[in-house]
Amino acid sequence: MIDKTRRYLRAAAMTAAAAVSMTLAGAAAAQAATAERTPGNDVIAAITKASSAPGVPDVFLGGVERTVLPSDGKFTVTTPQGDVTVELLGSVDSGVTVANSLRAYENLPDVSTVPVTKTDGSVQIATVIASSASPTEYRYVIESEKGSRLKEVDEGYIAVVSDDGNLIAGVAPAWAIDANGGDVHTHFEIDGNTLVQYVEHGEGSAYPIVADPWVGGTYLESYQWLTSYRVEYRPTWYGSWGCFGSVSCAAAWQGSAQAELVNANSGTYKTRAGYSTTRNQIGCHMFGAGVKSPWNIETNVGDIGLAGFIAVGCNP
Repeated sequence: MIDKTRRYLRAAAMTAAAAVSMTLAGAAAAQAATAERTPGNDVIAAITKASSAPGVPDVFLGGVERTVLPSDGKFTVTTPQGDVTVELLGSVDSGVTVANSLRAYENLPDVSTVPVTKTDGSVQIATVIASSASPTEYRYVIESEKGSRLKEVDEGYIAVVSDDGNLIAGVAPAWAIDANGGDVHTHFEIDGNTLVQYVEHGEGSAYPIVADPWVGGTYLESYQWLTSYRVEYRPTWYGSWGCFGSVSCAAAWQGSAQAELVNANSGTYKTRAGYSTTRNQIGCHMFGAGVKSPWNIETNVGDIGLAGFIAVGCNP
């Protein structure tokens, strides 16, 4: 399912990534022309190139904010359901400043890690693997003040679940891209409250390789009622990608995505935002719309269930 999803996204991802990737590539080239080559330049160039690969969510889109990693190696992902912390394992150094005021941390041998915080509260963790001496296993401890455990809601789609069973955050499917723009086999495994990403590289691999867990849980960026019954739901960058291609993921998260719309409204609009047909249309777009925005939701359409809306392309 994940490979099929990436193939389906190729054209859309190339279009969405092109402008930002070209800008950052130009910035990296200018740096190289005016200064000695540094590890920071190499890292940003590798991430920029990987982000232009078909079917890859561009690391530098989605409203990048400066990310400075605390000395304990933990950073916070903010969601409407609550905050979670993600801890990088290894020896966290002071980091090297790279483009967009981001910092690269050499926390493992021959590895540079660039945590990229988005304006939607999600964090994309770009891991640049420099050589065959780099590890094949990358571990991230994920915790919440509400207590939490990790759960696979579909193959490759991970959820952070509180002790009382509520979803707090999600992890988009794993990906890894080599220096030639080719896919490198990778997958997630769960070890207690630790997310483990395995990247199968070694002899014959084209380095550097870029891999990235992406943790988030905010789905609504903005909305607009076009009529008294039709609402444009504009998803966050994470919301566009987090459940794409997975019915199980969309079914698990559509209630949270709907709740954001409900909580943003009042009166009659709040009621219509809370309809079951609204929820299932949102879930349909989470599954099938990908990077399309906005999602058009018709709250006066009879509810035919998530599977029913998927069968008719979300908007009957």
